Amino acid sequence: MESGQPVTAGDIDAGDILEALSDARADGSVVLARGAGRRLPMAGAGFHVLSTLPLAGVRAYHPENLTVEVGAGTTAAALNEELSGHGQWFPVGLLDGDDDTLGGIVSAGLMGSFYGYGPVRDRVLGMTVVTPAFGTVRLGAGVVKSVAGYNMPRLYWGSRGAFGIITSLILRLSPIPRVPLETVRSGDTTDPRTLLDVKVREVLDAGWPEARAIVWVDRGRAWLEISAPSDVLRAAGFSSWSRRAPTILPGTIFDRAWGCDRERLGGELDAPLASGARAALDVGSGVVHAVTMDPREPVGPAPLRVASPLYPVLARFKAAVDPEGLLLALGEEDGA
Repeated sequence: MESGQPVTAGDIDAGDILEALSDARADGSVVLARGAGRRLPMAGAGFHVLSTLPLAGVRAYHPENLTVEVGAGTTAAALNEELSGHGQWFPVGLLDGDDDTLGGIVSAGLMGSFYGYGPVRDRVLGMTVVTPAFGTVRLGAGVVKSVAGYNMPRLYWGSRGAFGIITSLILRLSPIPRVPLETVRSGDTTDPRTLLDVKVREVLDAGWPEARAIVWVDRGRAWLEISAPSDVLRAAGFSSWSRRAPTILPGTIFDRAWGCDRERLGGELDAPLASGARAALDVGSGVVHAVTMDPREPVGPAPLRVASPLYPVLARFKAAVDPEGLLLALGEEDGA
């Protein structure tokens, strides 16, 4: 396997991943798992790129329990198409579409934008991971309520492959909502604070978990987009707004997210607004998504950096599962 070249031919299994780790051990490179490749820069020299796209498809489905085990290379959109015949779905709601692989969603720590479904990470019940030190391990449980001990899958949320290669996931599902949503959009403004009206919160708190409100920022202008049942929008006074399909900013992949409290929502958009950057604020959760890198840039991914209080614990975990440093490096967050 050549450094920097993805392995895509045919299916792959744990043996192929262990072989890639062995190759990395021999030539001193790092194994980098890549799904759809939407959140990672192109790896340069010194990386073995292992495509997880062949790890696609449903492994086990239990509609009566609202759980599914699925390959890490399956996209969220493909999974939901498979589940739709049973009246169920995996509610992600990524701002730039649901074309990410499920393994990539977990590894990148992506956050959805549906207000009432909770964090996507809470829907990951279990997973199978290939680690350099222990080979294939299964973490978590295949049931919604579990007393199995530590929530080990949570360690892999946002880990970017530093602790092992995720091959499959067990996910908690929800019934597909039966009430169709309508999307309305405000006019453009240069002050996002004017968009954060109390009526927006009323719409989000009306009891429809799939409702969402997003403030989009694009090169010095901002607008609000709300999705909810039409009668809810009408009652809140949004019925006169423009009716358009959900807006995805062309050519934009949101690859960074951070949270803020409600009092700071408007202020968090001042910097991208002033700089002409692109960002989106999830009004329901207070999560700001922003563009921070060009995914086409052929540079190696930076080490996974974690906050200082967590670093000693995660460093010990990293040393246990990857003692030879065959996966993405771990570093302490500067100034934390």
